[in-house]
Amino acid sequence: MKGKILIVDDEIKILKLLERLLSKEGYETIRALDGFQAMEILEKQNVDMILSDITMPKMSGLEVLEKIRKNEKLQTLPVIIITGLNDTEDRIKGIKLGADDYVSKPFDLAELISKVNTQIKLSFLRRQIAEKEKLTKIIEIMAEGVIITDRNYCPLIVNNKARELLDIKELPQNIFKYINENFHTDISAKKEINSFVINRPETKLHNPLYLSIIIQQVKNPAGEIDSHVFILRNITKEYLENRLKQDFFSLISHKLRTPLTVIIGIAGILVPKNEEEKSLLEIMANSSTDMKNLVSRLLYFIDVIEEENMNEKVTAEVIDYMVAGLKKKYNKSVLMRTKITVGKIFFWEKIVIEELLDNAVKFCKEEESEIKLNINVNLIEISDNGPGIPPEEKDKVFEPFYQIDKYFTGNISGVGLGLTLVKRLVEFHGWKIDFESHIGKGTEFRIIKGDKQDDTEKNLINR
Repeated sequence: MKGKILIVDDEIKILKLLERLLSKEGYETIRALDGFQAMEILEKQNVDMILSDITMPKMSGLEVLEKIRKNEKLQTLPVIIITGLNDTEDRIKGIKLGADDYVSKPFDLAELISKVNTQIKLSFLRRQIAEKEKLTKIIEIMAEGVIITDRNYCPLIVNNKARELLDIKELPQNIFKYINENFHTDISAKKEINSFVINRPETKLHNPLYLSIIIQQVKNPAGEIDSHVFILRNITKEYLENRLKQDFFSLISHKLRTPLTVIIGIAGILVPKNEEEKSLLEIMANSSTDMKNLVSRLLYFIDVIEEENMNEKVTAEVIDYMVAGLKKKYNKSVLMRTKITVGKIFFWEKIVIEELLDNAVKFCKEEESEIKLNINVNLIEISDNGPGIPPEEKDKVFEPFYQIDKYFTGNISGVGLGLTLVKRLVEFHGWKIDFESHIGKGTEFRIIKGDKQDDTEKNLINR
């Protein structure tokens, strides 16, 4: 259908004639026998145009027109009035009240259809312009930079924030080409939703700039790409603060490792003269080793945070090596019951599984640690026979540097970052994590695929 037209006339013959003519042209029609009925219809339904007779009982066509033009929602609705052959005065009144055009009785069919087609097209264009103006006003007040392009990435709407962030003086023909050339990148959009971080290095003239860009395709009803929406945000402050924290953390860790290595080495070659000196040397050596392990653990977390290939795959057999390493590390027997239905896992999943397995063995007070591990495309499930987590501690276990009360579990070494890292990795990749735990009966962690649909999940399905 080309559009929906409301025909208003008190003569049934005229209504039927107009309905037949317009239907042949592909229009949907609604009829109203008077002005009151027409206004009732307009309150309940949306139409694309009104074709109204002037001379009608109860409420004339001119009165209908006047009400329409006073109604904010209907002001842009095109109206063609139907007049008598010699009703020049009515035509003038109609035009003054806001009629878009008129036709005279008896109808010239070609003229009628031509005027209807023209007004429908003009109405569509007016609506597009009105919507674009509304959209532009909304976009302009947004804190983020926003760019809307056509299917070929030619910018149609660019708010001032986007112009500022990308230093746009004149609109380019292709926004991708502009970004790649000016930020020395090579980004492209191949997915429905893409995200990038681009940066402009620091120079003598300006400070460094880091921008996050999210690009989403907009498709028409036929499923074809119609346009693209770019959302830009300045993340320079967050990026530099995070970089500073990591650099500081790494520097301190490395600086600590060197003297600790020296202390451990010296403690190992000193010859005690008596039992007291021997005891003190053992305490120093053990404490230094504990400190070195903590520093190594901190460096490990830093390395993981900086890892860029989280979505690379590794064979699921790596879990066997993890378990072997844990047995040696904690000098403990580990009974594993596994159900793994995938051949490969992502690197981020490996980190998550490794951390949870480490906790399961480390905190277990039994002679043998019993662990159940279930992995499929939608779930990672790990349960143990550890001491359990007290209910009052449940909301705290994912907090950085937090550990369960040492008087409950025993004084277990660690830095309290493992579960924090696990939660962030899981949620970053669109999954969800939760657990159930009962004192004395162990803990079960469940990591479930969330509602977020992205390429990470599509890859999971195909692995």
